[in-house]
Amino acid sequence: MIACLGLVVTGFVLPRSAHASINFIQQATGSVNGGTGFTITLTAAPHIGDALVFQGASQGSHPTSITGGGVTWINATQKCANRCSDIWYGLNSNGNGTTLTVSFGLSQNAGGNVSEWSGIALFGALDVSSGIDNCCSGSDNAPTTQSINTTNPTDLLIGEASVDDTLTITGGPTNSFTALTEVNNGTGSHAVPSYRVVSAASAYSTSWTTSGSLGWDTSIAALKEAPPGLQVSSRSDVLSDSRPSTTSNHTIAFIIQNSLDTTGWGQGSGGDATDTLAIIFPSGFNLANLSCKDVDISFGGTATSIAGYNVNRSTSANCKGSATSWGPFIDTSANTLTFYTPTAVRTYVATGTQVQILIGTNASFQDAATQWITNPSAAGIYTITVGGSFLGSGNILVSINSGVTVQATVAESLALTVSSVKAVNCTADDGATVTAVDTSPTTVSFGVVPLNTFYIGCQDLVVSTNAGNGYSLTTQESSVMKTVNGIFAIPDTTCDAGGCTESAAATWTNTAKNGLGHTCFNQDGNHDCDSSYSNGTKFRQFANMAAGETPQAIMSSTTPATVTARIKHRLSVGAAQAAGTYTTLISYTIYATY
Repeated sequence: MIACLGLVVTGFVLPRSAHASINFIQQATGSVNGGTGFTITLTAAPHIGDALVFQGASQGSHPTSITGGGVTWINATQKCANRCSDIWYGLNSNGNGTTLTVSFGLSQNAGGNVSEWSGIALFGALDVSSGIDNCCSGSDNAPTTQSINTTNPTDLLIGEASVDDTLTITGGPTNSFTALTEVNNGTGSHAVPSYRVVSAASAYSTSWTTSGSLGWDTSIAALKEAPPGLQVSSRSDVLSDSRPSTTSNHTIAFIIQNSLDTTGWGQGSGGDATDTLAIIFPSGFNLANLSCKDVDISFGGTATSIAGYNVNRSTSANCKGSATSWGPFIDTSANTLTFYTPTAVRTYVATGTQVQILIGTNASFQDAATQWITNPSAAGIYTITVGGSFLGSGNILVSINSGVTVQATVAESLALTVSSVKAVNCTADDGATVTAVDTSPTTVSFGVVPLNTFYIGCQDLVVSTNAGNGYSLTTQESSVMKTVNGIFAIPDTTCDAGGCTESAAATWTNTAKNGLGHTCFNQDGNHDCDSSYSNGTKFRQFANMAAGETPQAIMSSTTPATVTARIKHRLSVGAAQAAGTYTTLISYTIYATY
C-alpha cells in the first residue's frame, strides 16, 4: 500500500507606511551602444511602496518596455524629433529585484537614469505631463521643457533633456530643479535628468545650457504625493489556495482610519461619487472572470447590499449602486476592485470600522458566487494595495508558492516521505508503542510494516512572523487516503473511543483502531500548537476537503513569533486493508494579521 502526503504553504506580511513626504532614495544608470536594450542595477532593492522613475535618451526610437524593480512601468511622456527623450514611472514597488531592463524594438545607442522615490501616490500618481510627442524640441544651445500646470498641492517634477553626445551641459537645470546623474554613451545619446519637489499647484518648467547648438528634445512630468490620509490598520488577506496559476478565494480585512462619506452617485463606474474604496491587485492576478455577484463587503461584521438594483450583477463587472446599496466596479484593465458609497447618508462608514471583502465562492451574502481570482503564474511575494479617494491607504503582501509533495508507501512493505526528523527524535508523547524511522528532507522510509502496528513520521514546521497580531496555520487533506481507482480507502482515525474528528482531539493508543491521524508537539517550548492536542498526547483527523470539512487551525499566536512545532503523522493499517497504492494531499495555509 502506498500513501502520498503533500504540503502547500501561504504567507502574508506587511510593508512600511504607505504615506510619507516625497524623498529621494537612490539612483543608478545604464547605457548601450548598438543594442536592443540595456540594464540598470540599483544598489539596493526598492523599499516596498516606493516609486521608480526612468529618464532616458536614445538616438532614434523610444523604449518598447521597461521591466523590473517590482513595479508595472508606465510611459508618462516622450519626444523624438532630434534626440529621443523619455520619462517612465512605476508605482508601489513590491520590493523585489534590483535589476531593470529597458528594451527597444530597434538597435539603439541609448542610456538612462532610474531613481527611487518615497512618498509618491500608490496609484493614479500622474498629475500632468508634456504628453506623447507633444513638446519640446529645438536646435539651439538652450534645451527647454514645456511649461506644465500642476493641479496637486505637492508634486515630484521630473524634467529630462536628450542632447547630442558631443555636447556638455554648461548651465542648469534652472528654476530650482536639481540635476541627477547624466548618462552619455558617447555615440549619439546624452540623457540629462533632473527633478524638483514643489508644494503648490502652479506652472513649472526647466532648461539647460549646452556647449553647442545641436538638435535636442525634452520631456517633463509631475507625479503626485501620496494623499495625507491615514493608513488602514490590521491588514490581512487570506487566500484559500496560494499555488501559482490556481483559482483562489480572497478574504481581505482591515480597519479604516478615515470615514467613508457619501457625495452622490452618477452613471456607471462610480459617476460623481467621490469617496471610494479600492483594492488594487498586481498585474499577475487575473480578475477577468469576476462579476459583481462574486464579491461581498461587510462593515463591523455586518454584510451590506452591493449593486442592489442592478439586475445584471451576475454577469456585469460594473454595477451601479443606489441610495442604500454599494456600487462595485471590477476594472480588469487596471486590476482594481472599487466600491462606491451609497447616497443615503453623509457618513456611511465611520472611522475605526473593520472592513471585510470576500472575493470568490466565499461571497454568498446576496448571490451564490461561482468565480474566483486566478493567482499569478510565477511564485513570489506580491503587493495588494488598499486605497481610494477616502484617503486611506495600506499594503498587504501575499505569498504565491508551489506545493511540496511528500509521499508514503503503505503496503505489505511501506515507504513514507514527510520531513527531515531523525527516528530517535520522532517519539510518541502519549506512551504508545510506535516504530519511527530516520528521515531526509524529502523522505521517510518505513520499510516493511506489520499490521495493527503504529508507525510514525515526524515533520518540523517552523513559523516566523513579525505580525503584531500573530498568525494562524491551518491544515486539510484532499480526501481520505484512496487507491488510484477510488475503490479502496484508508480511513481517518476515530481514536480509541471514537471521539476523533477534524476539530476534536482524543486519546489514540490502541493499534487496532486503524487509520491516519496527527498530533502537534510544541518543539521549542512554545505554546503555539492548538490546545486540543494536549502537546502531542491527543490526535485529530485532517479536515477532509472532499467531504466539505473546514480547514482547522493546528498552530496560532496572537503576537509575533519564531517557533518550531513537530507534526507527528501516525498510521495503523488493519488486517482487512486491501493492498494497493493509496494517495492524499495534505495542505497547510498560514496567514498573519498586522
